Formats: sequence, C-alpha cells, structure tokens
Amino acid sequence: MNYTNLITKCTKGDPKSQKELYELLKGRLMGVCLRYNRDQDEANDVFQETMIRVFKNIQQAQHVDNLM
Repeated sequence: MNYTNLITKCTKGDPKSQKELYELLKGRLMGVCLRYNRDQDEANDVFQETMIRVFKNIQQAQHVDNLM
C-alpha cells in the first residue's frame, strides 16, 4: 500500500491503517525523540504527544509520498 492510500484510510478512521501508520513511523520518530531528549521516559512522552498530533491533524497531510 502506498502512503497516500494509507493516509486516506487513516482519515476515514480505519483502525488497521492507523496501526500500520503508527508502526511505520514508530522507529524513525522515536529515534528523533531520543536524539533530542536522552531520557527514555521523556522521549516516550514526546513520541506519544507527537503521534496524537499526527492523527489529530491527518486530514491536512499533503504530498505524503515525499515524506516517507
């Protein structure tokens, strides 16, 4: 599945697609969180807050194939 289709399904509330997107972003995004905040608990908090914002604002995603 390409990212555009995945994002489209996420905007429609498809839980399987949301989980797939979460899993795709988890490794890379958590790495960034740990780079900026060496404390594991703080990095986890930042990661969770970021994922909340991703799903809250997913309708605004444009040109997602270029982001991944």
